Amino acid sequence: MSQRKTIQLILDNYIKDINNKNSFGGMIAKNLNIIYPPHKLIINTETDILFSLKVNSDVCNVINSMHGGAVTTLIDETTSLSTTFLDKHQRDNLSINLSTFYYNPVKNNQTIFILNRVGKIGKNVAYCTADLYDENLKPLTHSMHVLSIKNEIKPKF
Repeated sequence: MSQRKTIQLILDNYIKDINNKNSFGGMIAKNLNIIYPPHKLIINTETDILFSLKVNSDVCNVINSMHGGAVTTLIDETTSLSTTFLDKHQRDNLSINLSTFYYNPVKNNQTIFILNRVGKIGKNVAYCTADLYDENLKPLTHSMHVLSIKNEIKPKF
């Protein structure tokens, strides 16, 4: 199965699992798209996964910016999906630590890019970064995510 089909299948299965939940995760996942290379932001196709999202009012606060909790959920979802996809055994993972620096607001009706770089996937831990950019590739946030890797190997899609 091609890489494109595999990552799309992982995303589709995740959306199917979370879609019935009334949460930031469900509201975000249904609007998430994968961007395939070539793209200016993708430097290394072995470690970089790029998503896009059209921000809507469901995930915005009273000042019409994406809620900080929604940004964190978006980062958690996309880095976890990227790690699962790039892990040769496609093992599940859980967050150990996730921290985000906010440079500029993520605004309602804005299309953003989410660039995930999976630095290392080990036996028990994975390390990722995630950067959000606006349509003009202006940086919006920078995040670092450490994930615990479950050692149960599940069948590949």
